[in-house]
Amino acid sequence: AEYMGTLPKSTLVHMPPKAQKRKAELPLEGMVFVQTGTMSLTRAEMAQHLKDNGATVANAVSGKCTHLLYAPDGIATSKYADAQRRGLTLITESELDALIADNSPAPASPASPAATRTPKVEPAAADETETPIPAPKSASEKSGSKSAAGLQTLKKKGRGVVDIHSGLADTAHVYEDGATVWQCTLNQTNIGQNNNKFYIIQLLEADGGGK
Repeated sequence: AEYMGTLPKSTLVHMPPKAQKRKAELPLEGMVFVQTGTMSLTRAEMAQHLKDNGATVANAVSGKCTHLLYAPDGIATSKYADAQRRGLTLITESELDALIADNSPAPASPASPAATRTPKVEPAAADETETPIPAPKSASEKSGSKSAAGLQTLKKKGRGVVDIHSGLADTAHVYEDGATVWQCTLNQTNIGQNNNKFYIIQLLEADGGGK
């Protein structure tokens, strides 16, 4: 309370308290995550873990997403392929723990090691259906002849998956520079002809560090 000039001394003017300083940013603040695959936590538990650390959680890959949190069995899903085409940062559960620990204000609270968690299997929600990617059709299949259908196995090296159509998936990997994965996707939309084209651009490095 303060005495204001000519006001009677009995009149008290209550001043609002000073605004408190904004709390330190949470380690995942500003990031938008999508999940795919079977984690050590259920979908709901992992979503809450992400939110507790400042992240926003989405059910589907979109232009607003920044990260895809995936488990090994999520590599062959449509979410993973879509995230790769859009150039999202692909991150595993152990990498998420490291990211939270690295970005936490000192003293950092240690992230729970993934090894101490008991894996839980939870069916995907109706709006989170993940479809395996079919293998590219052979010349005989394209011409109309019948052959056994199969699934294409994707090889993950580091945090990227080399485009299977490049022919280099067995001998090269996507170049990484610190937290940056050198790949992006361009999308061309032709409204008149009602079609879309996707162009995957990757900087590849030969396995073993060769050129």
